[in-house]
Amino acid sequence: RFEDLDALHQFTSAVDGAADTDALLEVTLSQTRNLFSARFAEVVLLRGVESIVTSSEGAVPPQRRPAPPALVEALADEIDPARLVTMLDEAPGVIANHYRSRGVNDAMVARMQGDGDAAAMIVVGAPNRSRFDKDDLRLFGTMARQARVAFERGRLVDRLRREMTNKEHQALHDALTGLPNRLHFTIVVEESLRRARESGTRVAVLLIDLDRFKEVNDTLGHERGDVLLQELALRLSEAVGDDHMARLGGDEFGIVLQQVRGIAEVSEWARRIGAILQRPFFNEGLDIQVTGSIGIAMAPDHGTDGATLLRRADVAMYEAKEGGSAFEVYDPQRDRYSTRRLALAGELRAAIEVGALSVQYQPKASLVDGSIVGIEALARWLHPRHGFVPPLEFIELAERTGLIRPLTEHVLRVAFRDRARMSAEGNHLGISVNISASSLNDPDFPDLVARLIGEHDVDPQAVTLEMTETTMMTDSARARLVLRSLDEIGVSLSIDDFGTGYSSLAYLSSLPVDEVKIDRSFVMDMAVDERLAKIVTSTAGLVHSLGLRVVAEGVENRGTWDLLRAAGCDQAQGFFIARPLGYTDLAAWLAAGGRIQGSVGPRLPSGLAGY
Repeated sequence: RFEDLDALHQFTSAVDGAADTDALLEVTLSQTRNLFSARFAEVVLLRGVESIVTSSEGAVPPQRRPAPPALVEALADEIDPARLVTMLDEAPGVIANHYRSRGVNDAMVARMQGDGDAAAMIVVGAPNRSRFDKDDLRLFGTMARQARVAFERGRLVDRLRREMTNKEHQALHDALTGLPNRLHFTIVVEESLRRARESGTRVAVLLIDLDRFKEVNDTLGHERGDVLLQELALRLSEAVGDDHMARLGGDEFGIVLQQVRGIAEVSEWARRIGAILQRPFFNEGLDIQVTGSIGIAMAPDHGTDGATLLRRADVAMYEAKEGGSAFEVYDPQRDRYSTRRLALAGELRAAIEVGALSVQYQPKASLVDGSIVGIEALARWLHPRHGFVPPLEFIELAERTGLIRPLTEHVLRVAFRDRARMSAEGNHLGISVNISASSLNDPDFPDLVARLIGEHDVDPQAVTLEMTETTMMTDSARARLVLRSLDEIGVSLSIDDFGTGYSSLAYLSSLPVDEVKIDRSFVMDMAVDERLAKIVTSTAGLVHSLGLRVVAEGVENRGTWDLLRAAGCDQAQGFFIARPLGYTDLAAWLAAGGRIQGSVGPRLPSGLAGY
């Protein structure tokens, strides 16, 4: 019939235009009811464990509910191809009885087997006219076959959308904690900044990094460490909400606070978070205590874009970690990555390459007779724009930018050259050069030292390499191999800044060390602090018990000199003896006698005042 073809065309167009399964259900129900003038229509969808019935009856909007178990079982049974579309009287008894119990006695039933464990059934009943006939059944069957294709397509679209949603969720969320991840957090920060610009408000970013979390993993295992991170994520999300925080990776979390009034409010948030961290974590009968370091950056105070704000919060977080404080607010004066420092990094490289860094020398004197027994080489950088750049700043910059090796080689080369010049002039002083942790872990470093010693014909026994106590405590196989190789070359090894680290005498006795330098923080005030004087005296005795030489740094007056001599220290270094001198001034000072001349310090050549 022409009317049937037109109705079928309308139905096909409608179901093909449905965007998803939900829309398809509504279209199927409304089209079948309209076409057959029915008061009732229902679609049953069975997909694995999910079985849903969607009904349309009277003027009530479509209703959705779980499918009754009896219908699920009947629909799951193998379907006779000859009975896919039937009148209700010819449908399986379970199905027929179910609808009759609901007052539906005249209905058509179309059952459709899908791929795998998917199945569907369309029931249309209770016509507003005479009973359904064979023409209705034939048209209903054709529509059901069209609907089956549409439902299969809708099922595929739904699956693809779920997969896309899952992948998007995985891309933006942390698998362990379920929190947003770093990518999601950066999006949230940028959106928060956009809103803040529009409303004229402020935004704060807090980065949280757990302290010594590696010890938890190493001691208790990664599984317990993961449980701790999950518990911490739950605590933090309860405090600030999932939408405002993220796990950025490892043991680092981020929080963004919107519409904050100022530093005082953000600091209070940081204290609350610190209190959350300090609450013990109970894990399989263990009471685990952790602490964290928090870095804070605010917009627009510290940056107006997300990348800058995150980086500066990161800088503040590491300042907190290094300083041992619970939290720190970003301070541009302490930013190692400020514009000035980034510029200095490039200029430092150029300065090393062209030899623009100078080397000065600070003498060391024997506490026995005051004679000069050695010099320490000290790198100096006089920048054409910034003036004198503190050694701590450019040495740290060299460490962070990979320039420490060429810097060390430059200082060694200049120091060995000048030592050879002094030797030729009759001054056979020992020379000390500082080396870094990078050098101690560089397997090629001993070869570099040996090559430079050979190039300048320097006696290895006149060379002392100084490294800080913390550097020397690097207990790695590579570091021990480097120390052993340096010892075999014949150079002496010295521990600088002794007393500021955590070395033990037992560990020191196992190293090829010849000298220990007591840090200036103990020496400078020992003349006015009896406690410090006792520490220096006892340290000197212990170091001597290991057969090592004792040098005291930071000697600035006669009283300190006399106390060090009484304490049994071997050598002294400091302004009381001489300030650091360039090679020409050092040679002149040595030629003038280079000895301690009373409480005012050594005799300096003219032109060196205030040097």
